[in-house]
Formats: sequence, structure tokens, C-alpha cells
Amino acid sequence: MRVASYFDQVAKEYDNLAWDQDTAPWAKWAWQIIRSEVGCASGLFIVDLGAGTGRTILNLIRFNPKARFLGVDFSEEMIRQARQKDYLPASVDFQLSRIDELRLSPESVDVFTTFGTFHHIKNKRRVLENLATMLKPGGKFVNADLFEPCEQYLSEMHELRRQAPEATTENDRVRESFQWVYDRDRSHPREFHTDPYEFKSLLEEFGFHPTTVHVSLQPGFAVVAGQKSAEER
Repeated sequence: MRVASYFDQVAKEYDNLAWDQDTAPWAKWAWQIIRSEVGCASGLFIVDLGAGTGRTILNLIRFNPKARFLGVDFSEEMIRQARQKDYLPASVDFQLSRIDELRLSPESVDVFTTFGTFHHIKNKRRVLENLATMLKPGGKFVNADLFEPCEQYLSEMHELRRQAPEATTENDRVRESFQWVYDRDRSHPREFHTDPYEFKSLLEEFGFHPTTVHVSLQPGFAVVAGQKSAEER
């Protein structure tokens, strides 16, 4: 599988290449949104999809150390790198699996998180249908990702940038400093972008209400979150 092979190949140097909340303003912004959406309740079962080398889980532990985590990825080498990190005091495990083939107990997950993963998934509808069965009523799905900008997204983003010129300048300066990573990477797998409002509609199709699109200063980057509607019992 080309995508899995690519991430197997880059896994050992991935932590030195990828941006995160300590180096990129848009990632720091995203983590403020993720923290607000996920919350800090004790005992949550949080499943991180496309967990890679475990960086997202480490960030989640910063504000939720008493949660139980499962990192899911289909790259064996990424999981091998993730297992080498120290996640104390949290309880963390990893599972090798495609997201569309993940099978956990129905209504057992409190929160699904994913950071920079869904733009690699072609059949998003099938994946979200699968995830919805495993999420508890009232549970959250939080997706920070790269999206295809639509007219509504662009309008909101440009307004944000107009209102925050200094933050926009710093954001763009840091983004430019990462350009060499993208310039040298000629083997990156094909991507399947939706616009964030299309993704929001997909969440609603599978019973997520309310849903929210959080637009950032970084073009094409957003956080889309939804809460699975509580079922009548």
C-alpha cells in the first residue's frame, strides 16, 4: 500500500520534519481548540486516528493526563517509533489498523481525535460511518486537518487575517520556514481533500449534532468538531 509504505519510510525522521504546537502558530491555535472540544474530564477513553509517532497523544496528555489512550495507525514503523516514547502518567496503547477496518466495542469511545490524517482518506463517508458506531452518545469527534478552501471558508479566513495583521504576518513567516520540507518531499501520497463545510455535513449525516468549523489564519487548515447526538433510550 503506497500510503503506508511512505509513512514507514519517513517514520524515523518524522518528528524532526513535522510542525507542532511548539513551533507553528496554526498548530498552537489548533490545540487550543482541541483542548476546548475534548475537555479535561478524568477517565475518558480517547482514540487518536492516524497516531503516527505518538506526538498527538503527547499533546493530549498535557491537558488530559488521566485519560486512557489508544493510538491507531496503519504504518508499522510509525507505531514502532510511537512505542519508544514516555507517556506517563497516562495509560497509552497502540493498534496497527486501517481506520476503516478498526473494530472497537460499540459505543465504547468517548473521543476520537485526528490531526492531519483525513486528507489521506478517500472514502470519508465509509470511515465516519464506522467510527460513529464506536462512539458513545454525547461523544466527540475532533478533526484538525488540511482542507480544500471553499468560498465560505475563504471569506471567514480573510476576515480573520484582516482583523489580526500581526498574527497573520508571524503565521506566514513560520509557514515559509517550513517550505523546504514540502519542496524536498516528491513522494508524498495522493491527497483527497474536502472543504471543511462539506466535512461538517458528513458528520451531520452520521448523527453528529452540534458540529462546528473552526477557521484558522493558516490557509487550508481548520478544525472540524462534532458531538454524537444522545440517543433516546
